[in-house]
Amino acid sequence: MKLKDSKHDEVVASFITFMQNIRELLSKNRPRLLKFINKQGLLFHKDPFGKTYNAIIFIGKHGKCKMKEYAEFFHLSPGTATGSVSTLIKRGFVQRANKSSDRRVVEIELTKKGKLIYDKGMEFQEKEIKEILDVLTHEEMESLINILHKLNYSFDLFTDKK
Repeated sequence: MKLKDSKHDEVVASFITFMQNIRELLSKNRPRLLKFINKQGLLFHKDPFGKTYNAIIFIGKHGKCKMKEYAEFFHLSPGTATGSVSTLIKRGFVQRANKSSDRRVVEIELTKKGKLIYDKGMEFQEKEIKEILDVLTHEEMESLINILHKLNYSFDLFTDKK
């Protein structure tokens, strides 16, 4: 079902604004998030640009990932990706998981410490988003769930094409 052009434009504009607001919220709350993680007894090195946290979230979301996937996602050369992952390993957040018979394929996964940071970060973000969603009625929540499922499915199809 295609929306009329004017309605379609309104939805696109509203969606872009919503995404910008989410990015801004996450960016503004990053210092609070890192403070929250540190309060859990996890020594988290100062990371002004959030590179370490972003890496932990990416690896945590995927469970295990190949170094090639990591490098591609963050637009890093293989050498830079290796250095980045080595730093994460030294800090105790990530470990290599070479279980492949092909020694050229290097997989990485979170350590217990990395998983704890991932879980605490997700817990913090869920709390923030739940507060934002409190303005919705039960029916609106049901509609939003259905819409988000469709959008996520569409997103998966769109990214598979590229």
